[in-house]
Amino acid sequence: MTGYELSRAWFDFAYEHTDVRPSHHALYFHTVETCNRLGWKETFDLPTAYSMEMLGISNYRTYKKALEDLIQWGFIRMVRRSKNQHRANVVALVKNTNAVYDATTKALSLQNRSSASKTKPLNNKLLKRKKLTEITISELPASFKNLFDLAIRIQKVILKNLSDAGAPIKKIEDATAYSFLNPLRLAIENDGATLGQLERATEALDSSGPNFWKQHVISSAKLREKLSQILSDINTNTKNSEPKSAMDEAVAQNLNRYE
Repeated sequence: MTGYELSRAWFDFAYEHTDVRPSHHALYFHTVETCNRLGWKETFDLPTAYSMEMLGISNYRTYKKALEDLIQWGFIRMVRRSKNQHRANVVALVKNTNAVYDATTKALSLQNRSSASKTKPLNNKLLKRKKLTEITISELPASFKNLFDLAIRIQKVILKNLSDAGAPIKKIEDATAYSFLNPLRLAIENDGATLGQLERATEALDSSGPNFWKQHVISSAKLREKLSQILSDINTNTKNSEPKSAMDEAVAQNLNRYE
């Protein structure tokens, strides 16, 4: 495992994941440099205070989220967590090879395509600019295409629930495609949810009877945040329902940090 291999795998991953932030880049390469200076030890100390000072991160929550994301994404392994401010986290680097594409190869190939194809890496900017109601499925990156129909349905359900409650709907009508699609992608890729579970939760929001969640779920981001609770309510309220599945339990555990 070399520094080049680690950086190549990281940028392949970052190219495909729009939720990678500067704090993730900074902390990951600080960790790689620390390991390098220690002679590529298998496990090593990663002091929080020192790392924050080196990276110019003053907010502990920002640092902690970046570290937890890197662990969740499989680039850093937590060997032993610090128990107090006098002890450092003990971590290990992991060579992550889960990137779907080779970023450099893909970028070079784009240079030789038609001008229409060259705009593909800008799709996320397009999705952040265009309303969900204005976008077409042909304009979506592959990771969003299978979520398009569900996003449209969620928007319609939320608009109906807001209208029934006499609440303003313009913000939802004007919502961007990215704001509806990306939380659904994250629910599946990061939280372990399935498309079927998201559809079940949407059906519950579209039910004709009284439903606590109708007035609280006003975006797909909120649906992601409350998914485990909604699924739990579905299992509780359905007569003669089977016990909660192992997948539902897994989703509940993965989503605990949002609750």
